[in-house]
Amino acid sequence: MYNLNKIITTTINLDTIIITQNYDIIYIKNLLIQNGIFCKIFPCPQSLSENCEPVIVVSSSNELSIKKILTKNNISYELIKMKKDIVGELLEK
Repeated sequence: MYNLNKIITTTINLDTIIITQNYDIIYIKNLLIQNGIFCKIFPCPQSLSENCEPVIVVSSSNELSIKKILTKNNISYELIKMKKDIVGELLEK
């Protein structure tokens, strides 16, 4: 049976970038998904970096859970909150 009271996260809610060093982003993405965190991989917006390296994007509403998961798995990271959602940031010129 479906829980209709659950808040659904979509791409429009993705407003925070996870920056990691020396970690495979696919591994981290899968780790977050296994723990119930909606996330996607996008190119880093030009407003944050001139490189188009891929980054993991999450919702800031899950920030506490994300910090717990990454810390528990000894992953060093930095969370960067964007002014807009990821789509808005990528479309900005």
